Amino acid sequence: MNSIFQDLRYAIRMLAKSPGFAAVAILTLALGIGANTAIFSVVNAVVLQPLPFPRPDQLVVVDQATVKAAAVANLPAASESYLNFLDWQREAKSFSAMGAYQFDDLTLTGHGEPTVVQGAIVSSGFFPTLGISPVMGRLFNSQDDVKGAARVVLISENFWRGQLGSDPRIVGKTIQLSQEAFAVVGVLPASFHFPDQNPPLKFWIPVEQSPDYAKFLDTHDSSFLRVIGRLKPGVTIPQARDEMTSIVRALDKQQHGARALGQQLVAHIQSLKLLVVGDVQPVLLILLGAVGLVVLIACANVANLLLARATGRAREMAVRVALGAGRGRIFRQLLTESVLLGILSGVAGLLFAYWGVVGVKALASDQLPHLRSIGVDGWVLGFTLGISVLAGIIFGLAPAWQSSEIDLNETLRESGRGITAGKRRWTRNALVTIEVALAVVLLIGSGLLIKSFYLLTRANPGFDAQHLLAADVALPQAQYTKPEQWNAFFRDAVERLKSLPGAEDAAAALPIPFTGSNLGYGFTVVGAPTPPPDKVPTAQAHSITPGYLELMRIPLLRGRSFTAGDTAPNAPKVVVINQTLAKQFFASEDPLQHSLEINGITAPYPARIIGVVGDVKDKTLADPDTPMLYFPYTQESWWVMSFVVRTKGDPSSLASALRSQIHQMDSTLPVQDVQPFTSLISDSEGDARFRSILLGLFGALALVLAAVGIYSVLAYVVVQRTHEIGIRMALGAQRRDVLRLVVYQGMRSVFVGIAIGAVAALALSSVLASFLYGISDKDPLTFIAVCLLLALIALAACYIPAIRAMRVDPMVALRYE
Repeated sequence: MNSIFQDLRYAIRMLAKSPGFAAVAILTLALGIGANTAIFSVVNAVVLQPLPFPRPDQLVVVDQATVKAAAVANLPAASESYLNFLDWQREAKSFSAMGAYQFDDLTLTGHGEPTVVQGAIVSSGFFPTLGISPVMGRLFNSQDDVKGAARVVLISENFWRGQLGSDPRIVGKTIQLSQEAFAVVGVLPASFHFPDQNPPLKFWIPVEQSPDYAKFLDTHDSSFLRVIGRLKPGVTIPQARDEMTSIVRALDKQQHGARALGQQLVAHIQSLKLLVVGDVQPVLLILLGAVGLVVLIACANVANLLLARATGRAREMAVRVALGAGRGRIFRQLLTESVLLGILSGVAGLLFAYWGVVGVKALASDQLPHLRSIGVDGWVLGFTLGISVLAGIIFGLAPAWQSSEIDLNETLRESGRGITAGKRRWTRNALVTIEVALAVVLLIGSGLLIKSFYLLTRANPGFDAQHLLAADVALPQAQYTKPEQWNAFFRDAVERLKSLPGAEDAAAALPIPFTGSNLGYGFTVVGAPTPPPDKVPTAQAHSITPGYLELMRIPLLRGRSFTAGDTAPNAPKVVVINQTLAKQFFASEDPLQHSLEINGITAPYPARIIGVVGDVKDKTLADPDTPMLYFPYTQESWWVMSFVVRTKGDPSSLASALRSQIHQMDSTLPVQDVQPFTSLISDSEGDARFRSILLGLFGALALVLAAVGIYSVLAYVVVQRTHEIGIRMALGAQRRDVLRLVVYQGMRSVFVGIAIGAVAALALSSVLASFLYGISDKDPLTFIAVCLLLALIALAACYIPAIRAMRVDPMVALRYE
């Protein structure tokens, strides 16, 4: 133990004697370790840490799918009908508890300005399934979740402390949600965060008391609830899946009859953790791998610095050997210095990590779950310590091993010059090759994502998003009870918005693109063979006011769009389809000569096709074109719609005027999500932006580190070979010969590294394939551009030391030696 402390004290003294070397090495490593720590803090909070519920490994998501669909890897969780959920809850024996939920936004009144608050409808078993207890009051019971029961609500602690003023007698009082009075029965702790919702929810109401979903409760065909369950102790997911498969097949046979063998239903059960993490996990693991490459490049740089420093310490090592130190003792001493350097770099890296975490949270505020729990905790500190020690060992092994190889007589006679020079030169070149190869892999990955993001931002959404202002309004169904009232409100509101100063036109629709909302309608072609129930085609549906297609400038390809006559009470049912639907179902026919049987909200009905319009992107610009249906808003009526106003100037300038017009019609209505359409599109690109920016930053850091590494190695080589260069020039070598010699020796390692890196990137790029838009993961232009860029920067890094070598005066070099 004493010898270890002695090694440590000596290591501190040696680093203190070379503050310049220590500062450069620590800064180089701190950048890589800091980036690693920042990304690991995200991975730790989002992927590695268990869900904040008791026995989280027992929590699962339960749904059903056909055998064919269930075979798809990473099948997303599907929604289920309320009646199906009740059947599952009654018959399943593998679960100790089962609950269901769906998000629901309601309007809060009576506490300042009307505002929309985020909440959810839940079954009475939802909170017992998660193992949540209230801080005040009680949870829902089975009597709360029945038709006709008194309306009750659970609220979050933050909502209680904020908008409700921390009223200590809140339990038992009522709050107004969408013009309905709900009695508060309990307050949930601030630490409870709904599994996959950001920002946090503020209220929860029983499913049976939902104002928005009441009409969907009595049918097996309306799927809107997500189901979670808690497995009984000792029950595995495969066992629960087998039982649930028997249950869903028996229920499906009762409801729809027998299915074909390949279309039979199976239960789909997966960990609740997978629902929360979703598509984020592979992205984070890719980023963690990328910053791992950055650390390896930094280690290669520091290893080269240590090799250069070892030459200057050769005489010191020889003296230690002469005094009796063995090779193992010297090796341990040098490795101790390296590990100390790594630990100091880790401490400095924590500062970079703190800034990195702040930046990542700001960049990915809408992309990451558990955003509030991301930070530097004990696990992250342990990871930083581990990676610091590991980095110290990695970059210290080769220099320590070579420096401990001492030829005592040769070293003392030549003062260290030339000792194991060939081995050290080979090691330095190998390290340069490795860091160039790693930089190529990282740069090609970031180049693919950046090019993909650039192409994504240039993608055509299918309409003109410039000068468009969007806003959402939801009518409380306690006050607006009939579709006729909804239609009248939105008709009058559109006319008011058209008259706004600075407005060119206005319309309303549900949903509008890039809001994340979705309506899916089943349909069949009238006169065509009727498909089996499980193969009825579906399309994205849009309920729109007349003039919406023209306002959005969605191109009309055939026929006509809607007119005011199509919205009359007894007008014939009509529909406009998009180009993709026309190609899929009417490839060789005129779609205007056909009608579709629409599975409407209340009952199926035939609708004549009157027009074909261009394709429109729905949720993101990377979406594939899918079939779409457009209906007159009076034909498929909804109590919530989005207004779209085309303005003459900046759309944001009309935001307050839009709100004012709606409030003049009903002062209790909140107008939410008022923003330019370009902001909606930009928000939809958040995932791609997050990936591209971070991987681009890591690629740039790798490029800088690689260039610095090449420069430092060649600069050191030129200093060490000053005597040799002087001899060459004295014997007649020209300056251009010296330039060519130095550049060739530097670029030889670079070209080998580029070749290795390109081959490795070719093999690894398929990992990014699912994140790319508009390009292949083997895009030749990106590969060539990255290789050329790195070669040019490496050439510049080689050129500076080469110029210095050209200027060596032979007489001075020989006299110095």
